[in-house]
Amino acid sequence: MPLFSNAINSVPSCLDPLQRAARAQWGYQGYVTSDSDSIADAYQKHHYVATGADATCLALSRGGCDIDSGMHRTHTTHHTPHTTHHTPHTTHTLACSGNTYYDNIALGLNQSKCSMQDVDRALFNSIRVRFELGLFDPTGDQPYWRYGAGDIGTAKARALNQRAAESSLVLLHNGGAGAGRTNRQEGRVLPLRAGARIAVLGPHGNASRALIQVDTGYICPSLDFSCVETPFQAIQALNEGGATFYEQGCDVIGNSTEGFAAALAQVSRMAVLPTVCRGDCAMYFSRICVCRRRPGRPMQWF
Repeated sequence: MPLFSNAINSVPSCLDPLQRAARAQWGYQGYVTSDSDSIADAYQKHHYVATGADATCLALSRGGCDIDSGMHRTHTTHHTPHTTHHTPHTTHTLACSGNTYYDNIALGLNQSKCSMQDVDRALFNSIRVRFELGLFDPTGDQPYWRYGAGDIGTAKARALNQRAAESSLVLLHNGGAGAGRTNRQEGRVLPLRAGARIAVLGPHGNASRALIQVDTGYICPSLDFSCVETPFQAIQALNEGGATFYEQGCDVIGNSTEGFAAALAQVSRMAVLPTVCRGDCAMYFSRICVCRRRPGRPMQWF
């Protein structure tokens, strides 16, 4: 899934050839899907192209975006009323994000903006995954249909979740060798040592619901998100023999400085400051910055 409504070097992500390069260079065999009809953003918000047909065909041919996520359709069913009080028709609305591909593929083909080969390739990529998952086979032969509530939260499931989480993190910088340093281990911040004074700062530093993708339903037995460990809780549990504090600091959206004083007060007293900087939900971006404070020296961020 490309970046939602973002652009890469001024090119809307769903139209950018980076996705095709990833398939060619990394041997990716799955399908690429937009997020919430972000194909429409290429012409409605970015104004990178003029029409939906242009956006559709560039996403298919150059961007290699196989699926446009989203559909919004209103269906009206007519029937003969049996009484004067009977409603003569019923309207059903399927509301999601949009339908740029649905409305524009035929138009783009007729205008020679893309080819049937582009459409066939996208269809092949998306259907192949469904075949590999066994979605066209009898359900009795498919192990995925036999999973139930008892398979949730098992040791095996937790181990797989942890592996996936650890594999998805990217450590951009961890101190190490620099000016006047000959040992690459010197000055490293991570892993944190237990027993320190640590302040966790940021609007989602003690959040649970915000850590879960927004389309996910309740995942805890209590039908909420209270079983999701927050960054503050996790660091506090690992920091045995130390002191761990939390301050929100700023809001996710807004420019209030009301929480700055309390956060800065923690900064002045702490040795290590993990700061959780997030967007309005986990599906967009997540970043954790770790700062180490040394007496008499400027703050060092990593």
